[in-house]
Amino acid sequence: MLLKGEERHQHWVLVDHRAPAGQKSLRWTGTKAEAVELIYELVKVGVLNNGNASIMQVTRWFEQEFQIELVNVPKIFQDIRNRRKETTSLALKMDKALRLYIDQLDEEDMERNTKMRRA
Repeated sequence: MLLKGEERHQHWVLVDHRAPAGQKSLRWTGTKAEAVELIYELVKVGVLNNGNASIMQVTRWFEQEFQIELVNVPKIFQDIRNRRKETTSLALKMDKALRLYIDQLDEEDMERNTKMRRA
């Protein structure tokens, strides 16, 4: 049952996201470099605390929420800066994955609309 004002979207799944008592619900399984890349991106884009979050604040939050210990974040960031190829590889992977998902949904919508017109 949906509450007043709620809308069920065909691509959304409604689930209970609460973790059992005393257990964290999400664990970071990417690399430490990917974690640091994401932390810097979130801070530099300014999407946390109206752009007032520091690298240290976000790092501590990230460590707690995703059960990862990030040691020597400035060194990891320097390694990211020194990459020869794609400096922001996680950002590029995320962008590609989201674009691919959107394209897939668009194709499914087109197929559904074509079938509905034929019926």
